[in-house]
Amino acid sequence: MARVGATAWARSPLFVAITALLLAAAVGISADDDHDGVAPTLLVSLDGFRASYLDAQPEDALPNLNAMWREGVRASLYPRFISKTFPNHYSIVTGLQEEHHGIVANHMWDPRLRSEFNLASTESEWWNEGEPIWVTASRARITNKVYFWPGSEALIRKHRPDVYFKYDISVTYEERVDAVSNWVKEAHADVDIDTGKPKPAFMALYFDEPDHTGHVYGPASDEVKAAVRRVDESIGRLRMNVGEDVWNATNVVVVSDHGMAQLSSTRVVNLADGACGLNFTELFVTGDGVAAHLWRRHGPSDQFPSEVQAEDARFDPRVVAARITACHPNVTAWAKEDVPPRLRYSDNARIGPVVVAADVGWLMCGECLRLFFSLHVYFRIGKSTDVVLFVSYRARNVRRGRLRQRNLRRPSRRIRRGSRELGLTARHRPRVRTRVRRHRVLRHARVRQRRERDESR
Repeated sequence: MARVGATAWARSPLFVAITALLLAAAVGISADDDHDGVAPTLLVSLDGFRASYLDAQPEDALPNLNAMWREGVRASLYPRFISKTFPNHYSIVTGLQEEHHGIVANHMWDPRLRSEFNLASTESEWWNEGEPIWVTASRARITNKVYFWPGSEALIRKHRPDVYFKYDISVTYEERVDAVSNWVKEAHADVDIDTGKPKPAFMALYFDEPDHTGHVYGPASDEVKAAVRRVDESIGRLRMNVGEDVWNATNVVVVSDHGMAQLSSTRVVNLADGACGLNFTELFVTGDGVAAHLWRRHGPSDQFPSEVQAEDARFDPRVVAARITACHPNVTAWAKEDVPPRLRYSDNARIGPVVVAADVGWLMCGECLRLFFSLHVYFRIGKSTDVVLFVSYRARNVRRGRLRQRNLRRPSRRIRRGSRELGLTARHRPRVRTRVRRHRVLRHARVRQRRERDESR
């Protein structure tokens, strides 16, 4: 059963970090405090920005993104189970898992509403299970403005952003950046009359690249490298427009929602063929070729799933899931109640009776193989391609060490991945090697102590 009022659920570290930056100075700061004001928070999404994209080009090819993380923090994040644009963007701004905020896929079915969700759905009932940060800001009377973030067009729990726009892909990046630049400057000009300091403010900006280009040309293409440079230039334009003083006084969080993997026509599983043999005239499918939900329907004349899913002997979710899992080694299926707890993907009515997922780099299809490949050649996945996160934070009353070490995983902790992935310069590398040596010495000492203790017994 779906959870409503999910604000009681544990929040993700990224959401905690963003909220901490937004509300950093809203804890009672007097005018006599040595504090340079509440730093407004700007959240920027680069759709489909795989973490490796940053290292795929020389540093001077992406000067703005590299400068930003060197002034703050760079980390790698992993998307939720359904590594799609809408579920992950809503997780970022609500801090909730997909099963708790209710946006469980880009395309889904709600058996209570008897309706389908798609990327144009803005009705409140689809979005009300989670509370995005702009709604929290609205209830706290904090200025909030959003440019194209998924869900921002919907009336959620009786709130909308103070400023928002209906999504229009034809709006140029320059237009988006110029509008948000004005927001940032206005946020710093909005001064509290009691403290003489800027008031808290939250702003969000969405770019559809490099996701769009990655779908067309693939993640390793020169076209994707050009798209990455394009969003880097947009960040640079934003920084130039607001000026260094304003930029350096703003909390800026740049994040992505999912990575991207390359597919091949040799890595396709046809679920309707002899091995799997699913009869799609009796199934209603939501999702896509990477992760999908299977619902029962009476026959091809039924446009939507049957109202009752569990009382038909011909459709036993566990039997169907076992059949799919056994038919191919690169596809796994579960009955909804058997989805592994680590995936956090079973506690919502919008999740189908059978959940099917392909391995990284594989694609599933029914009777639409030729059509599907003419539409999508590359698809995002979530099991191995992590995404990039940059944070440049300026709120002086946030304990920077705690924010880095507890709410965000600093890349320097992932020393086994190598200094190149971490983007460390030569002057940092000796320190990393020292940490590695110290870690190994302590590990060997613990092993030796356990061995001696066992021998003494």
